[in-house]
Amino acid sequence: MSSKSVVIAFGAGVAIAAGLTFYTHHKYEETLQVVTQDTQQQLPETAQFSFENVENSFFYRSDRFDFSAQFPNDDNEPQSFQVSTVADCLVLALYVSCDVDSDLAIEGEHNLADMLQSKPETEAGVVINFWTNSQKGWFTSEQFTLMEDGNSVDILPASMTYSGDVLSEHFVFELAFDGIKAHINEAENPGTFEMANVKLTGQSFKQDGVYLLGDGRYTIDEFLINTDDETLEVDGIAIDMLVAMANDTQVTMNYKMSIDQVIHNSPMQSVDVKAFNSDFTVEQLSYAAMAAMQTLGQVSDPDEIGSIVDSLGANGVQLVLNDLSANYNGLVVSAKGQSQVSAFTAADTVEPMGLIAKTTAEIELNAGPEMAEMFPQLAPQLQQFVKIGFVTRTADNGYTTKLGLADGVVTANGQVLQKFY
Repeated sequence: MSSKSVVIAFGAGVAIAAGLTFYTHHKYEETLQVVTQDTQQQLPETAQFSFENVENSFFYRSDRFDFSAQFPNDDNEPQSFQVSTVADCLVLALYVSCDVDSDLAIEGEHNLADMLQSKPETEAGVVINFWTNSQKGWFTSEQFTLMEDGNSVDILPASMTYSGDVLSEHFVFELAFDGIKAHINEAENPGTFEMANVKLTGQSFKQDGVYLLGDGRYTIDEFLINTDDETLEVDGIAIDMLVAMANDTQVTMNYKMSIDQVIHNSPMQSVDVKAFNSDFTVEQLSYAAMAAMQTLGQVSDPDEIGSIVDSLGANGVQLVLNDLSANYNGLVVSAKGQSQVSAFTAADTVEPMGLIAKTTAEIELNAGPEMAEMFPQLAPQLQQFVKIGFVTRTADNGYTTKLGLADGVVTANGQVLQKFY
């Protein structure tokens, strides 16, 4: 290839790269505007989100993002919360890489700047690739301490990563937080609070302008409160959430929670709960109505709120309790069942018997043979319930009953227990 051809090819490459870089500036600006508008639409009226370009050159730009909100303090007076973030970005052909720095401010009775012993060491960044329509981000924070009136709160190291498409129509996230250690030195009730090893993972999908579909898992290794009078220790908390399309128009929601052990000791009582599990599903929910529910914080017109509730109840709702069980101080208890609410309107929710008239339900309750001994004050009534058939003894001398609700009548093992109307 001749030197002239090389120069021409090089010049063409530079021109293409320059053109793509210019286009990337435009595309990035457009993306920020779309994300800002979408974010603001999903916030309540008391919160604001905005961005401003503060510096711009061919290979560089700097943008400031501001989030502010009002919330009531302990005296129910408005208190402001603000996060300001500056993203310093390298802009290349269809590629943007940003270093992010944030400042958090809370104005009111408790000033965050006065409570901080030193500014937290943080690192954050975002990389956007328009070639592959992808982005990824990360955040890390070192330990820092808040102090006020002799009380201290240690915020332990945390990290977060996420990835998805450029407009976050779908993204995957992971948060790891070592926890919190607090020391309260109040004369009347000193104590400590600890939360260890918090993790949150999941993914979310955007559809029709809202984030509703997705799944996530939230875990805490240990939650501990100690005072002079009592202690509370919770170990092995896990929460799983799933929201998915059941068909073209309806969603299914499933929530599960498990706790390895809860120990509560006080002068009044000692409680030891092991193997707590809950698992319930909500079905037949209108996706359009659930999406509209996301904007309820921005709706003040009663007629509009009523219209959303009407849409939510158009197909009725089914709730399934797959499992609710625990070992309470050695007593094993469990429940399972389901409930069906037929089509309802907003008017039904304010009528005293509106929803009860539209609800049918059946739930099975079980308790171990230690029930009467553990709760002696209930033993006479429990014995009477067994005698008249409301409660049945099981093969292992435990207790079981099936509660029902239909046409406003509550039954136990098929016998009328109460009539609502």
